[in-house]
Amino acid sequence: MKDVLREMKELKPACFDQANEASDGNSTRHEAEVHNEDADESEGDIGNDLSPEEMAVAKAAIDVVSETLLVIKELIRSITGLIKTESSTRDWEFVMSLEKLLKLCQEIRLQINELVACLYPPQEVPAILVASGKMSSATHDLEEELGRIEGTSTAFLKHCGHLRSKLKHLEYEVSCSRVEQQMQNVSLSSPQSGH
Repeated sequence: MKDVLREMKELKPACFDQANEASDGNSTRHEAEVHNEDADESEGDIGNDLSPEEMAVAKAAIDVVSETLLVIKELIRSITGLIKTESSTRDWEFVMSLEKLLKLCQEIRLQINELVACLYPPQEVPAILVASGKMSSATHDLEEELGRIEGTSTAFLKHCGHLRSKLKHLEYEVSCSRVEQQMQNVSLSSPQSGH
Protein backbone atom coordinates (compact mmCIF):
# COMPACT_ATOMS: atom_id res chain seq x y z
CA MET A 1 0.00 0.00 0.00
CA LYS A 2 2.92 2.35 0.60
CA ASP A 3 3.96 2.01 -3.05
CA VAL A 4 0.41 2.78 -4.12
CA LEU A 5 0.39 5.85 -1.90
CA ARG A 6 3.69 7.03 -3.39
CA GLU A 7 2.25 6.57 -6.89
CA MET A 8 -0.88 8.53 -5.97
CA LYS A 9 1.17 11.43 -4.65
CA GLU A 10 2.77 11.74 -8.10
CA LEU A 11 -0.55 12.75 -9.67
CA LYS A 12 -0.39 16.37 -10.85
CA PRO A 13 -2.85 19.00 -12.08
CA ALA A 14 -3.18 19.69 -15.80
CA CYS A 15 -1.50 23.10 -15.88
CA PHE A 16 0.74 25.29 -13.79
CA ASP A 17 -0.51 28.43 -12.11
CA GLN A 18 -0.49 31.21 -14.73
CA ALA A 19 1.20 33.61 -12.29
CA ASN A 20 4.09 31.18 -11.94
CA GLU A 21 4.33 30.81 -15.70
CA ALA A 22 4.48 34.59 -16.21
CA SER A 23 7.12 35.13 -13.53
CA ASP A 24 9.23 32.14 -14.47
CA GLY A 25 8.74 31.68 -18.21
CA ASN A 26 12.22 30.29 -18.92
CA SER A 27 12.08 27.45 -16.40
CA THR A 28 8.52 26.57 -17.42
CA ARG A 29 9.60 26.34 -21.05
CA HIS A 30 12.55 24.16 -19.98
CA GLU A 31 10.25 21.93 -17.91
CA ALA A 32 7.97 21.52 -20.92
CA GLU A 33 10.93 20.51 -23.09
CA VAL A 34 12.13 18.00 -20.51
CA HIS A 35 8.58 16.69 -20.14
CA ASN A 36 8.27 16.17 -23.90
CA GLU A 37 11.60 14.33 -24.04
CA ASP A 38 10.60 12.01 -21.21
CA ALA A 39 6.98 11.48 -22.29
CA ASP A 40 7.74 8.32 -24.21
CA GLU A 41 9.95 6.92 -21.48
CA SER A 42 7.72 7.14 -18.42
CA GLU A 43 4.23 6.04 -17.57
CA GLY A 44 4.35 8.38 -14.55
CA ASP A 45 3.43 11.30 -16.82
CA ILE A 46 -0.02 9.85 -17.43
CA GLY A 47 -1.42 11.41 -14.25
CA ASN A 48 -0.08 14.89 -14.96
CA ASP A 49 -3.24 16.24 -16.58
CA LEU A 50 -5.87 16.23 -13.83
CA SER A 51 -8.47 18.98 -13.77
CA PRO A 52 -8.86 20.87 -10.46
CA GLU A 53 -11.94 18.75 -9.66
CA GLU A 54 -10.09 15.52 -10.48
CA MET A 55 -7.16 16.69 -8.37
CA ALA A 56 -9.52 17.23 -5.41
CA VAL A 57 -10.75 13.65 -5.86
CA ALA A 58 -7.15 12.40 -6.03
CA LYS A 59 -6.22 14.27 -2.84
CA ALA A 60 -9.25 12.81 -1.05
CA ALA A 61 -8.22 9.34 -2.26
CA ILE A 62 -4.69 9.90 -0.94
CA ASP A 63 -6.20 10.72 2.46
CA VAL A 64 -8.22 7.48 2.28
CA VAL A 65 -5.15 5.37 1.54
CA SER A 66 -3.10 7.12 4.25
CA GLU A 67 -5.80 6.46 6.83
CA THR A 68 -6.17 2.86 5.62
CA LEU A 69 -2.48 2.32 6.36
CA LEU A 70 -3.08 3.52 9.93
CA VAL A 71 -6.06 1.16 10.29
CA ILE A 72 -3.95 -1.78 9.11
CA LYS A 73 -1.09 -0.82 11.46
CA GLU A 74 -3.47 -0.71 14.43
CA LEU A 75 -5.04 -4.00 13.33
CA ILE A 76 -1.59 -5.64 13.29
CA ARG A 77 -0.78 -4.12 16.68
CA SER A 78 -4.07 -5.45 18.11
CA ILE A 79 -3.55 -8.95 16.70
CA THR A 80 0.05 -9.03 17.94
CA GLY A 81 -1.14 -8.06 21.40
CA LEU A 82 -3.75 -10.79 21.35
CA ILE A 83 -1.27 -13.43 20.27
CA LYS A 84 1.15 -12.44 23.04
CA THR A 85 -1.44 -12.42 25.82
CA GLU A 86 -3.93 -15.07 24.80
CA SER A 87 -3.63 -18.81 24.84
CA SER A 88 -6.24 -18.72 22.09
CA THR A 89 -3.54 -18.89 19.40
CA ARG A 90 -4.25 -22.60 19.32
CA ASP A 91 -8.00 -22.12 19.33
CA TRP A 92 -9.65 -22.98 16.00
CA GLU A 93 -12.10 -20.06 16.17
CA PHE A 94 -9.26 -17.64 16.76
CA VAL A 95 -7.38 -18.99 13.74
CA MET A 96 -10.53 -18.72 11.60
CA SER A 97 -10.96 -15.10 12.72
CA LEU A 98 -7.38 -14.34 11.76
CA GLU A 99 -8.00 -15.83 8.31
CA LYS A 100 -11.14 -13.71 7.93
CA LEU A 101 -9.22 -10.59 8.96
CA LEU A 102 -6.54 -11.43 6.39
CA LYS A 103 -9.16 -11.82 3.65
CA LEU A 104 -10.71 -8.49 4.61
CA CYS A 105 -7.30 -6.82 4.42
CA GLN A 106 -6.76 -8.37 0.99
CA GLU A 107 -10.16 -7.02 -0.11
CA ILE A 108 -9.21 -3.55 1.09
CA ARG A 109 -5.91 -3.77 -0.80
CA LEU A 110 -7.77 -4.82 -3.94
CA GLN A 111 -10.17 -1.87 -3.62
CA ILE A 112 -7.27 0.53 -3.12
CA ASN A 113 -5.71 -0.76 -6.34
CA GLU A 114 -9.04 -0.26 -8.10
CA LEU A 115 -9.34 3.22 -6.66
CA VAL A 116 -5.88 4.23 -7.87
CA ALA A 117 -6.57 2.88 -11.36
CA CYS A 118 -9.72 5.01 -11.52
CA LEU A 119 -7.95 8.26 -10.60
CA TYR A 120 -6.20 8.71 -13.93
CA PRO A 121 -8.12 10.92 -16.36
CA PRO A 122 -10.80 10.52 -17.32
CA GLN A 123 -11.67 9.45 -13.79
CA GLU A 124 -14.11 6.54 -13.53
CA VAL A 125 -16.65 7.96 -11.09
CA PRO A 126 -18.88 4.87 -10.72
CA ALA A 127 -15.88 2.63 -10.06
CA ILE A 128 -14.50 5.07 -7.46
CA LEU A 129 -17.83 4.99 -5.63
CA VAL A 130 -17.97 1.18 -5.78
CA ALA A 131 -14.42 0.89 -4.38
CA SER A 132 -15.27 3.37 -1.63
CA GLY A 133 -18.40 1.43 -0.69
CA LYS A 134 -16.53 -1.88 -0.59
CA MET A 135 -13.77 -0.37 1.55
CA SER A 136 -16.35 1.00 3.98
CA SER A 137 -18.02 -2.39 4.21
CA ALA A 138 -14.72 -4.21 4.71
CA THR A 139 -13.71 -1.73 7.42
CA HIS A 140 -16.98 -2.39 9.24
CA ASP A 141 -16.36 -6.15 8.96
CA LEU A 142 -12.81 -5.69 10.33
CA GLU A 143 -14.23 -3.92 13.37
CA GLU A 144 -16.82 -6.64 13.94
CA GLU A 145 -14.39 -9.53 13.54
CA LEU A 146 -11.72 -8.01 15.75
CA GLY A 147 -14.40 -7.21 18.32
CA ARG A 148 -15.57 -10.82 18.20
CA ILE A 149 -12.17 -12.01 19.36
CA GLU A 150 -12.00 -9.12 21.84
CA GLY A 151 -9.03 -7.45 20.21
CA THR A 152 -10.27 -3.97 19.41
CA SER A 153 -8.30 -1.07 20.78
CA THR A 154 -9.30 2.56 21.12
CA ALA A 155 -6.71 3.54 18.50
CA PHE A 156 -8.04 0.95 16.04
CA LEU A 157 -11.62 2.15 16.46
CA LYS A 158 -10.51 5.78 16.18
CA HIS A 159 -8.72 5.13 12.88
CA CYS A 160 -11.67 3.13 11.53
CA GLY A 161 -13.89 6.13 12.29
CA HIS A 162 -11.43 8.46 10.58
CA LEU A 163 -11.33 6.16 7.56
CA ARG A 164 -15.12 6.22 7.28
CA SER A 165 -15.00 10.04 7.39
CA LYS A 166 -12.31 10.11 4.69
CA LEU A 167 -14.37 7.76 2.51
CA LYS A 168 -17.40 10.04 2.89
CA HIS A 169 -15.26 13.03 1.96
CA LEU A 170 -14.00 11.15 -1.11
CA GLU A 171 -17.57 10.44 -2.15
CA TYR A 172 -18.41 14.14 -1.64
CA GLU A 173 -15.48 15.21 -3.86
CA VAL A 174 -16.52 12.69 -6.50
CA SER A 175 -20.06 14.14 -6.45
CA CYS A 176 -18.69 17.68 -6.80
CA SER A 177 -16.50 16.59 -9.69
CA ARG A 178 -19.46 14.91 -11.37
CA VAL A 179 -21.61 18.06 -11.02
CA GLU A 180 -18.80 20.26 -12.37
CA GLN A 181 -18.35 17.94 -15.35
CA GLN A 182 -22.10 18.00 -16.06
CA MET A 183 -22.11 21.80 -15.89
CA GLN A 184 -19.20 21.96 -18.34
CA ASN A 185 -21.00 19.59 -20.70
CA VAL A 186 -24.14 21.74 -20.57
CA SER A 187 -22.21 24.96 -21.20
CA LEU A 188 -20.34 23.38 -24.11
CA SER A 189 -23.49 22.02 -25.71
CA SER A 190 -25.69 25.11 -25.22
CA PRO A 191 -25.81 27.48 -28.25
CA GLN A 192 -24.04 30.83 -27.90
CA SER A 193 -26.46 33.73 -28.16
CA GLY A 194 -25.76 37.30 -29.19
CA HIS A 195 -22.92 36.52 -31.64
